Amino acid sequence: MAESNVHADIKNDVLWLFLSQESFAETEKKIGGNRTDVCVEVCGFPLAIEVQKSYISPEAVLYRMREHTKKGYHTIWIFPDERITRWKLFIQKIQNGVVFFYQQGQIRPARMDNVVEFRRNEIIATDKKYVDYYERGVDFDELIFEEDDLYNLKTVSFDPWWVETYLDLIPSSRTV
Repeated sequence: MAESNVHADIKNDVLWLFLSQESFAETEKKIGGNRTDVCVEVCGFPLAIEVQKSYISPEAVLYRMREHTKKGYHTIWIFPDERITRWKLFIQKIQNGVVFFYQQGQIRPARMDNVVEFRRNEIIATDKKYVDYYERGVDFDELIFEEDDLYNLKTVSFDPWWVETYLDLIPSSRTV
């Protein structure tokens, strides 16, 4: 299937983000059975970047990431839009609670979640969804390179800045 203009533009923009920082980067590199959108080395870690605009099954996500892991690459998934979907939530889980969006020339960490409200002295997660963005684009040396034992994958995450937000929801009279 041919890639969309949005996908191609973001892929090229991400490539230039890394090249502008004097990193070696290349597009369409074959890793195992995949052709990966962008490959680069960050902080000494080989990184496979997947720009994903449309639905991808969890099986396909895991297959690609396992192929990358076998060849020594960590994988990061980047989305062009903030629509919350199940497949993006699955990728967020794999990336230790963070997703990455490409916006205005930056890769921005974010978290997709349910809106939390207080009802009768209880914290309730509603059916409403939101995206909580980190305040700025990520500096590449801030990425966290991990090995996920559950799925046996090399993943990329980011500091969980949202934990402070959740702790603020807990009334000071309660003990945790």
